[in-house]
Amino acid sequence: MRIAMTADLHLTTRKEHPERFAALEDMLRQCGELSVEGLIIAGDLFDHSRQNFADFEKAYNQARPAGLAVTVIPGNHDPDLTAGALAVEGLEVVSEPSVRFAGDEFNLLLVPYRAGTSMGEHLPPFKDQLTPGRWALVSHGDWSGGLRSADPNEPGVYMPLTRGDLAGTNPAVCLLGHIHAPYDGPPVYYPGSPCPLDINETGLRRFLIFDTESLTVTPLRVDSPRIYFNETVVMLPVADEAAFLRDQLRDRIRDWGLPEGWEDRVQVRLRVVGYTIDRAAVEEVAKEAMSDFAFYGEGPDISALDHTQDADRIEIARQVKEWIEALEWSKDPAQPTKDEILREALAVIYAA
Repeated sequence: MRIAMTADLHLTTRKEHPERFAALEDMLRQCGELSVEGLIIAGDLFDHSRQNFADFEKAYNQARPAGLAVTVIPGNHDPDLTAGALAVEGLEVVSEPSVRFAGDEFNLLLVPYRAGTSMGEHLPPFKDQLTPGRWALVSHGDWSGGLRSADPNEPGVYMPLTRGDLAGTNPAVCLLGHIHAPYDGPPVYYPGSPCPLDINETGLRRFLIFDTESLTVTPLRVDSPRIYFNETVVMLPVADEAAFLRDQLRDRIRDWGLPEGWEDRVQVRLRVVGYTIDRAAVEEVAKEAMSDFAFYGEGPDISALDHTQDADRIEIARQVKEWIEALEWSKDPAQPTKDEILREALAVIYAA
């Protein structure tokens, strides 16, 4: 059995956020094209508790493929969502922790958000129904066993799940909502929000397909009409500053993996920091290099870009950059990036 999974759509009204409804409709259409058996929305389908769901119902009815079973688990933004609130066919709102059979002697444990509790508190009553390695937890909250930083938009801890919670039951996977950034840290997966809510939710958006037979989790791209990127480029006062900056920005754009023709969907917040011989020229080159995209804000931010003409420090900075680039460096999120190291080094060089 194959099950699609998403979370954190934060729907309001189509007038306010049409892009979020477009993401929902695209996922429903893809479920039909892929012939998946069900779609689970693991919390925060709505941005806050609402009383009118007409826009959702219209989008759902128009885009849902015939026969697709849709299951909604309330999250911390819609904890009062109940089955009677949504007047549509083929949709179940799971208001209490419960087990669902998913074929091949495989079970899903669906746990809606409950403030002031942990996910682990809800597992013991179902232990006898959960065969180790043959079940999946689907819920909404914080994974404390692998994520290194909480969602900055929602400080605090929300229904946490720990490795100790899973020790006695050994789920095949845990499919969670709440964190808006994609995360793949087996056994825990977050699809991330299928449409960005703000500039900090960057990159192409996705939803997940879980196969209960192969126990694989596969990400699929959402055709989101809005895409954000948040880039900081470290500038050095080199001989050809224009080429230096263009090369960096070209590499960043390539790393986005943007499908052809999606340029007009992008809003980019670009900060250029470091040191330069010509601040005005750097700003113009940045505008030209990003001309295919819309800027988030008024344009490139060069407020942290300093001017220098010191030949000795320029040479020292060049050599330090080469040394940093040659480092064998971990991409662990807990470690600083090479750009961050370079920025700290420049602060030392030019403050000396």
